[in-house]
Amino acid sequence: MPLTKDEIANRIKAFRNALQKEGLEAALIFSPLHIFYFSGTFVRGVLLVLPTEIKLLVNRPWERAKKESLVPCEPLKSLKELPSYIKGVKKLGMEISHFNVETYERYRKLFCDFELKGIDHLIYQLRMIKSPYEISCIVEAGKKLDKALKKGLPELKPGIREIKAAAILEKELRL
Repeated sequence: MPLTKDEIANRIKAFRNALQKEGLEAALIFSPLHIFYFSGTFVRGVLLVLPTEIKLLVNRPWERAKKESLVPCEPLKSLKELPSYIKGVKKLGMEISHFNVETYERYRKLFCDFELKGIDHLIYQLRMIKSPYEISCIVEAGKKLDKALKKGLPELKPGIREIKAAAILEKELRL
């Protein structure tokens, strides 16, 4: 079941509401997994969320992102360009939980003119609540898992080596 623009729009709207409640004017999302959640493409880059605009600034792979993304995207040549995208913003939310200290310090220096606040908790709170689309994906995944296990489990017998059992189940899951 493909992700739709409406689903992405609903996620972004809910995220913007959460940002507004926190008193934040914009947000930067760096995790490829969270970028996928808000854009429909899994890339390295930065998702910039402004009150009336959203941009996916892509490091790589640009061509694939351009085809897959359900939000506007453009190439990002250098991280040093990021502040120019958020002129006029004072309070900036930033996803930081997956940064190491060195990376965090680099971004803190880059955004020294902004009041920074971590937004990881906002993303996780938003992702905890499942939409009808997400529930239908979970149901479909459960059906596929059930089908694979029904085919693979009967092949498991006492005395089978663990690696063979894993291979049988993995084969069915992949199929």
